[in-house]
Amino acid sequence: MTRIALALGGGGARAAYQVGVLQALAQAGGDVPFKIVTGVSAGAINAAHLASHGPPLAGSIEALTEHWTHLTVDRVFESGAGGLFWNVLKYGTRLLTGGRLKTDRPAGMVDTEPLRKFLEDALPHRDGRLIGVEDRLERGGIDAVGITAIDYGTGRSVTWVEGAEQFPDLWERRNRIGVHAKLTIDHILASAALPLLFPAVRVGASWFGDGGVRLTAPLSPALHLGADRILVISPRYNRSFTEASQSDIDGPPPTAQILGVLFHATLIDNLDYDANILERITHLVERIPPSERGPFRPVRVLTIRPSVDLAKIATEFEPQLPRAFRFLERGLGTQQTRSADFLSYLMFQENYIRALIELGRRDTQRDLHEILDFIQA
Repeated sequence: MTRIALALGGGGARAAYQVGVLQALAQAGGDVPFKIVTGVSAGAINAAHLASHGPPLAGSIEALTEHWTHLTVDRVFESGAGGLFWNVLKYGTRLLTGGRLKTDRPAGMVDTEPLRKFLEDALPHRDGRLIGVEDRLERGGIDAVGITAIDYGTGRSVTWVEGAEQFPDLWERRNRIGVHAKLTIDHILASAALPLLFPAVRVGASWFGDGGVRLTAPLSPALHLGADRILVISPRYNRSFTEASQSDIDGPPPTAQILGVLFHATLIDNLDYDANILERITHLVERIPPSERGPFRPVRVLTIRPSVDLAKIATEFEPQLPRAFRFLERGLGTQQTRSADFLSYLMFQENYIRALIELGRRDTQRDLHEILDFIQA
């Protein structure tokens, strides 16, 4: 039996694009047989929601869309002037005093307690445990769910896996490991904790952050869990050679430009790179007689990505952000660059999210036959 995996990448608010893709698939009719679901960063939110809700897919996606379209900056982190400026002040105070002044150690630039409440509303849980995931595993609706985060203490990428009991030991490499776990709200919050900006989340004895950090092989969890095909939904726009050669700045790079490049390189670039590598390996394996392949197997992969640069869409809606947050992001130099890459990760603004969902829906409808052939073949 062919086992199809859904791999959802990260990217903060950019993950709204994934909702549009899934919406179009649901509207195409029938239920998509994803037996393995993996999520990284904000993609972990979508993965957990899908894994928590049974068929029909249309009903699950409708609920997910409803949650996303009501997701604002205020529902992700405290965006009032008092809270934002106090956190920034604590960072500045520790920096200017060499850490000697006794202040509360700042956990992050923003307080993400609102995001925790959002997740508690969106995901069926009991005492933090994702009971929807547990129920679907017991009923055989899915085989495994994998959520990845970075362990800041060890520098390892940790993938928490619920299900996949046929793999008792999972996998272990120097910089990445898979462990069995009963998934909770904390696991999802940890995977979605953008580095530096969002506070790290304690799970067990360790502190974790965004799953995209240092994740050099984003498709590895799906492969280890036995996927034969992987549908990847990436929030990364594939620039043309002309676009790639054009500079977004006219002078020294502002902080926002540097952060945008770092976030891209750290959180989403590896997903596309890993998909390309897997395609090449599969092409080579398919040329080898089955009796001589040893442990290798062909794994087909299809990547869906935006047809429009999401950063350009973010620029359009930047004036609609809360005033205090807009003041701080402009202080990082978002107005001194023609790229809104950094801003696009934090643009939890209703009109921007709706635009990304609609783009994902249109892109999927355009390539619907190819996608359905991949899933149903």
